Amino acid sequence: MSGDLSKVLVPVDGSSHAERAVRHAIEMHRSGQVRELHLLNVQPALPGHVGTFIDKPTRDDFHREEAEKALASARNLLNVAKTPFKEHIGVGQPGPSIIEIGRAHV
Repeated sequence: MSGDLSKVLVPVDGSSHAERAVRHAIEMHRSGQVRELHLLNVQPALPGHVGTFIDKPTRDDFHREEAEKALASARNLLNVAKTPFKEHIGVGQPGPSIIEIGRAHV
């Protein structure tokens, strides 16, 4: 890849594929191709009827806790590499959430 990408958004889900993408982003940052890295995890929305039984703060806490688990390995790789990054958590469908976060932050 040539050229300078100012910012890169790396969607992660805790998988080995996501870890490879993070490692690649770290190398891009080290080589100067990327100045700012953003991690994103998108949690699936809970079914609509769940809101009847569980309040929004509890649902938000659940999504945040699950996202933290999914972000953990990527965060660790970046911290070990001393690569600065920003984190984002989305809730809903992955595709639209990635586009939304990308437009807003990258």
